[in-house]
Amino acid sequence: MKTVVVLLTLIFFANGKEEARIVGGEELDDISDYMFVVALVSKRGEFAGGGTLIDSRHVITAAHCWQGNGKVVVGSNDLISNGKEYSVKRFVSHPDYTTHRTIANDIAVIILSEDVSEITEFPKRPTAKLNDYDTSCKVLGKGVTGYPEPGTLSKKLKLAYVKPVPQSECRDKWKEWSSSFKVDDKTICTFSDDAAALMGDSGGPLLCDDKLTGVVSFGMPSGGGYPDVFTEVYFYNDWIDYVIKNY
Repeated sequence: MKTVVVLLTLIFFANGKEEARIVGGEELDDISDYMFVVALVSKRGEFAGGGTLIDSRHVITAAHCWQGNGKVVVGSNDLISNGKEYSVKRFVSHPDYTTHRTIANDIAVIILSEDVSEITEFPKRPTAKLNDYDTSCKVLGKGVTGYPEPGTLSKKLKLAYVKPVPQSECRDKWKEWSSSFKVDDKTICTFSDDAAALMGDSGGPLLCDDKLTGVVSFGMPSGGGYPDVFTEVYFYNDWIDYVIKNY
């Protein structure tokens, strides 16, 4: 348990602490193609992570992002200002989310109190497990602009291109950090020479073939040669559909 607590301290972006870093990537002046990427805002008015609208009422994010978030901001390319605010009706974490010995099932659905009116197109979810390691994927978010000097949060949405790596390679690399830590089966690992550790903020999207393929879960600040790890959305399609239908 101690190992995972240390890991969480290093990698999560929560409670305003600089833990999940963005290094590299490009700032987007035009976010019209990515209006479905939203910002989570705590009740104290602080940026609390990212998320992805999958329809007009539901946002997919990471379970660890929950801080009693009071709002979701849509359509802002100025961090959390100048967008439209939506209140949160309910935050539903996956019932098997855990940080004990590993970080697993790190996914949640946010149910908004009203429909989002300004967006009509949303990313689809994959219907099969990702197995193409030659594909180029995109990660989006608004993390800090440098590491180890954290700088400031990027006001504009940032995008980086990353490539998936096989689970076996990812596990072997993370075992170098801690022999007792295991990368969960229901994750995707990516690596990039140009964008270090978690291009997107916690909870933000990994898009492969323009589908919501992953959710930012964890990584090592500045990369450090370690793959970034995303919850793989495909494995949770049935659970997401259940939440949409029953909550």
